[in-house]
Amino acid sequence: MMEETTVEQTRPDHAGLKGTLSDAAAEPSWDQRDLAAAGAAAAVPPFHHPFVHAPARPPMSRWRAASIHLGICAGIALIIGAALLFVWYPSPLFAAQGGQSLLLMLFGIDVVVGPCITAIIFDTRKKNLRFDLTVIAVMQAIALAYGVSIAFQARPAFLVFFKDWIEVIPANAMESKLLDEAKFPEFRSLSVTGPKLIAAEMPTDNEERNRMIFSAGFGADVTYFPKYYVPYDDAKSQTLLKAKTISELRQLNPKKQAVIDKFLAAHQHTDDTTRYLPVKTRGDFVTAFVDSTTGDFLGMAALVPW
Repeated sequence: MMEETTVEQTRPDHAGLKGTLSDAAAEPSWDQRDLAAAGAAAAVPPFHHPFVHAPARPPMSRWRAASIHLGICAGIALIIGAALLFVWYPSPLFAAQGGQSLLLMLFGIDVVVGPCITAIIFDTRKKNLRFDLTVIAVMQAIALAYGVSIAFQARPAFLVFFKDWIEVIPANAMESKLLDEAKFPEFRSLSVTGPKLIAAEMPTDNEERNRMIFSAGFGADVTYFPKYYVPYDDAKSQTLLKAKTISELRQLNPKKQAVIDKFLAAHQHTDDTTRYLPVKTRGDFVTAFVDSTTGDFLGMAALVPW
């Protein structure tokens, strides 16, 4: 009886062993866990930091680079053109002073030549591409600055009424010592926002008068000496005495009747309420219009005045 009991107690527990083996089989191995984790990671899309793991972009083409260059140059050219046409050279003085050639040179270099060179030399495989583009930009900037400086220095500084006409005096004709001699403080500096409308009076001193007559023979009339400048309002009565009728202007411009009509309509004037004065420029003919009653300056147009 005792032996049987002992044998039964030492007999292995197959049920417990079976349960242990089943639990071990149910629990995944380390290899299975690694495979499962890899599958889960593959199922989740990877996170790409925009600065660390950004996908490589295709290289920029030469045509896109030239287009960007053209856009930048066109924007700069529009700003400069607006300053030339609407600030420094009020219409129609830009054309009358010969500004078309300067404008064509500026826009030709800035808008055409620069982007064309970029289209020719641009290649992302070149090691010195950045240096080449820098050289192009610097050369363009130098050429542009030179052209703009010439236009700025030659801009009309004064519109001077004298005798029976109005003369355009450029800024580069005014020396500092001459400006300092002006009787009126407002005429001792050059405007950067358009020409100043003024008048000039012949000196009363005989010696000064003879000096001015001699100087006029060499192209420098009273209009080039600020010490003889006076406000335009002081000369309005003299302006009305010298101004001519619009009927005379129409006879001189038979093919530009529409231009005269358009100007008068824009300023709400008629032939009877308007007079005109010739304008001396370096190039084309220009005519100035004034009110026939007050002598107020109305504006200018590209018309033959004499």
